[in-house]
This record gives sequence, structure tokens and C-alpha cells, in this order.
Amino acid sequence: MRLTAAGDIPRLELHLARLSRSARAFRYPFYRRKVIDALRQLTVTHADQRLRLTLEKSGRIHCTLSPLTELSVPL
Repeated sequence: MRLTAAGDIPRLELHLARLSRSARAFRYPFYRRKVIDALRQLTVTHADQRLRLTLEKSGRIHCTLSPLTELSVPL
């Protein structure tokens, strides 16, 4: 996912729907409110960032931010 410099996450609803489906398929607990709360705690910088959200088997959520780099080959 991408966290913009404005603090937005493009296509967030689609990402959450996919995560919910995957959690259900693997029988992991998924609490949408906890995911939203974790995302709200992220630090916004002056540039867009790559956002990785992982869901553990226990239902615990991890968010990791890293620099968003240019692709070597355009899409």
C-alpha cells in the first residue's frame, strides 16, 4: 500500500476487503477497527511512503513504513 504525504491511503477500502477475505480464508481473527486505529497512528512525512500491513495468526497487526522508490522499469 502507499501512504501519501497528505496522510491518505489510496484504495484503502479495497485493501481492507482483501485482507478481510484472506483472514477469513486462513481463519485468522480480523478486527477492522484495530486495523484502522493502527493506520491512524502512522507518522506522515513530506513524501509518499510504502506501507506494509501484516496480520499475524493471533490477529495482531504490524505496520511498517519504508521509502517509496522509483521503479527501474515504468509500468
